[in-house]
Amino acid sequence: MNEWLTPGLTALVEAVVSKLCEGSSVVVRIPRLFPAGLESRVRTAARESGEMLKRIDPDEHSPARRLMSALDPDDPELSVEISTACLLDKPGLEGTVFWLRLTDVARTTPWLKFLDEVATLRRTHPGRLSPRLLLLLEEGALTCAVGRKVGIEVLDADAHLDFIDLLLVAMHRARMTCGSGIKSQLVGQTCSHLAIWDFGLLDRLLDEPMERLFQPDPVLMDYASELDWSPETTPDWTNGGLKTCDGAVRVHSGLAAIRGDSLDLASRVWSGQASVLMPILEMRRQEIVDAYRDILRACLPWKNLYEEWIQSPDDLELGEVDYLLSRSGIVSARVKAIKNARNELSHLRSLPPLKALSSEIVSRFAR
Repeated sequence: MNEWLTPGLTALVEAVVSKLCEGSSVVVRIPRLFPAGLESRVRTAARESGEMLKRIDPDEHSPARRLMSALDPDDPELSVEISTACLLDKPGLEGTVFWLRLTDVARTTPWLKFLDEVATLRRTHPGRLSPRLLLLLEEGALTCAVGRKVGIEVLDADAHLDFIDLLLVAMHRARMTCGSGIKSQLVGQTCSHLAIWDFGLLDRLLDEPMERLFQPDPVLMDYASELDWSPETTPDWTNGGLKTCDGAVRVHSGLAAIRGDSLDLASRVWSGQASVLMPILEMRRQEIVDAYRDILRACLPWKNLYEEWIQSPDDLELGEVDYLLSRSGIVSARVKAIKNARNELSHLRSLPPLKALSSEIVSRFAR
């Protein structure tokens, strides 16, 4: 599954094209580690809406002169001083959007000023045709302040990318690699909770065996080193080291690893495992209760450790089931294994691969 087919990134493309079709210029701020390919997706979607994207490479010339030259290299006005107003109603503006990729402050500043001038022209000459631009800001250009005005739409690409987008891709790719079943679910969920928003890291993790995936610190430290991160690197949304997810600020797993935050990484692995295994363990509990219902019913009512009277076998926890069965002379190794796995996860401890994929957990329970 291509990441650009996910809901969040699809919505980003739609938002860019929609604003361009409305006549606005669009500035998209793109942090490091964001998936590549926005311009090609926008170009395809814009073409379907009757718009054509024309690439401009910024140079030492003024933006107005650069656009006029792109429209017509032989335009006689190129021999004189050119202002932004000279571009009004120029042939070729209809149906054309100029796009630029900007990566530093020096190149970005004149183009942002030019956008302000175009926005002013749109307000003062509402019936005339003015240029539309798509500016993709990356790296050093992200430090530039962008004015939000009528006729200028500013979009943060990162804001459109959600955990669910990466999860959808992870589950699809895990299914292609591991086949259907619990293993693909465990791999997909664990990779997602570690990568969170970084599709590059997701691909790296999907290539790892489960033993390294459940103990990911070395893999993550290698990945962080490849990004030239160190323990002194300050996490920031521009460098891909920080993102707000579901209202919580999350640090990239690579930075967490290289800074020695093993507890945080262990929590992420646990979250991935628990999302898959806890529902399965609950199904095993219900199957155990059904298998021993008559014996358990004979033990009730019974007061548990919390001074609560249990009236129905369906309300018994796994530990309570194991205790009452043992008291009744029934010792089941499998019941104990399921109980122990549930206890580990309940205390925020993840399971090793052999235990997570054991038939004791995966298979239905029957006496």
